[in-house]
Amino acid sequence: MLRTTIGAAQSVAAAIDKAEWPEVVGTISGDDTIFLATDTGRAQAQIVAKMVREFGPFFIKMAQVAAATADFLPDEMA
Repeated sequence: MLRTTIGAAQSVAAAIDKAEWPEVVGTISGDDTIFLATDTGRAQAQIVAKMVREFGPFFIKMAQVAAATADFLPDEMA
């Protein structure tokens, strides 16, 4: 799940879809929330790592939450 500013979720989800990240199976967006579907836990960890690289410290907390439920991490998050 991603949070955006009010009214931005559809545009952000469209940009993620257009980027065709292989880790993302699809997106569902509301007004300020996006659900990113992945097909594996590893893909979920990889997309979180990618967002941390792309968007910086804002996603660190999300990465920590994802890491707490995974028994593996991509190299850049280990």
